[in-house]
Amino acid sequence: MAAHERILFDRFEYRGLHGCRCVCSLEILALHDGRSAVIATELEDNPGTSITNVAEHLASEVCDRFGIDPDKLVWIEHYGYAGASEGLQERTFDRVTFGRRPREGFRRSATVRRQHPDGWPGYFRDPSWRPMREEDWWELGLSPRPPVTYE
Repeated sequence: MAAHERILFDRFEYRGLHGCRCVCSLEILALHDGRSAVIATELEDNPGTSITNVAEHLASEVCDRFGIDPDKLVWIEHYGYAGASEGLQERTFDRVTFGRRPREGFRRSATVRRQHPDGWPGYFRDPSWRPMREEDWWELGLSPRPPVTYE
């Protein structure tokens, strides 16, 4: 595999539900076909909303902050820790696909206005998750990342 341009943030701060402070780690990889893969990892000490519960907003914020074309985003989530009651559990990397939200014709609710000062709810809606398969990684031009098992 050829080297990719890679940006890593051990602690990326974002706004969660009701504007709360949240953190995750982010890995941004420039792919050879012009797309950008972003791996968002939930951190155990995240004080706010999980990456899964604000996936469409977080993905939109990342696109805006890093100049990523939303049509060329590949969004991947991962939980970087084991929960207290989970015991031995495999944590997969999950590919998240989104529906696109048209920019015009939004109804801007009070909740949206609190989370996004400009009143715009983001590029994405209707997230859907599935575990990444080995062939998904190869299709992106990346080496597969196996699920992580925590003891």
